[in-house]
Amino acid sequence: MASKNQQPETADTAAPKLFSIEELKDKKKTPAPIFSGMCAALGWKPGKMVTEEDFDAAVGKFSGSPIGKKVK
Repeated sequence: MASKNQQPETADTAAPKLFSIEELKDKKKTPAPIFSGMCAALGWKPGKMVTEEDFDAAVGKFSGSPIGKKVK
């Protein structure tokens, strides 16, 4: 059986870089109430590692949710 050609990892094929959620909170200056609510809603525990894109998406989704808004 022929072996597959395996190319070395490049910047395009490298695994996405992960950061702790606390590090991203500080880096992006996410307000504490938003961060706490987002973590509670998503079940994220301290020390969770995520990509920057996943963190941004989670903040955007939580910030745009109807939690705490009056419903007419």
